[in-house]
Amino acid sequence: MSTIPSIRIAPGKVALFLGALVALVLVLGLPAPIFRHVLGHDYVRGFLPFAEQAFDLNEESNVPTWLGSVLLLLCAIALLGVGLAERTLGRRYANHWLGLAAIFVFLSLDETATFHERAGWALRQMFDLSGALYFGWVTIGAAFVLVVGVLYLGFLRHLPSRTRSLFILAGVVFVGGALGLELVQGNYADLWGDEAYGRSGTRILLTYTEEVMEMAGCVILIYATLDYLRGQIGPVQLAATGVGTAGIEQGGSRTWEAPHSTGDRPRGSTPRRRRGDGRSPAGSTPMPSSDGGRD
Repeated sequence: MSTIPSIRIAPGKVALFLGALVALVLVLGLPAPIFRHVLGHDYVRGFLPFAEQAFDLNEESNVPTWLGSVLLLLCAIALLGVGLAERTLGRRYANHWLGLAAIFVFLSLDETATFHERAGWALRQMFDLSGALYFGWVTIGAAFVLVVGVLYLGFLRHLPSRTRSLFILAGVVFVGGALGLELVQGNYADLWGDEAYGRSGTRILLTYTEEVMEMAGCVILIYATLDYLRGQIGPVQLAATGVGTAGIEQGGSRTWEAPHSTGDRPRGSTPRRRRGDGRSPAGSTPMPSSDGGRD
């Protein structure tokens, strides 16, 4: 009988791979600002315009923008996987995981569509914002972070200490880059003017730091989520029939097996118990209830 091919997902290896991608994009994005702002070259035989359009972290709609959007979407997928597993087990904070997944889907969309920049410009015009609030979207962003933080206090306290520490670290790094450094940049842009600030080395340094912090925060969150999934629910693997876990550990016993395609159940496996039938199949050990799982 054929075996369903599968790939085991190791959180550490996933984080290392994604971190290497972030480092690669950073390295590819450095030559353009160095040639233009440090060495004073504007063209370099056609290389500079291409490099700026494709890899400059100060620009939009290019490779760094794509990678940032992909990382945010991967966060959403990982959070969704945990949320669905937690809901299946009837755990208390399943909806909080799903809520985080929805937030990161929107952030992924916004990274490409730049809704926040459009809203920021409109708010600056409406309320004559200046100083650190020059990029007006930070007012909405700060309020949103505050509301989410309050709503998720119980969720954070509920997490295992390792996961909680990683989630807090990811949040500090991501929000510190996306919101904190944007406040700093807004102050500079207001003082120097958009055009002068846009050509300054200060903008390059702050923008690069901001983008790298956002991507690093995503990588940490992905690792933390996969690590939680592996430790609290079971090893994660991709199979030909879909995404599953090798098992859910509860009280030292394995209570759930990865889904198999119909008619391809491994030999010796325990048949499924029919709904409404309180009896266990002959010769099998009753499956323990998942109610005793750790929340």
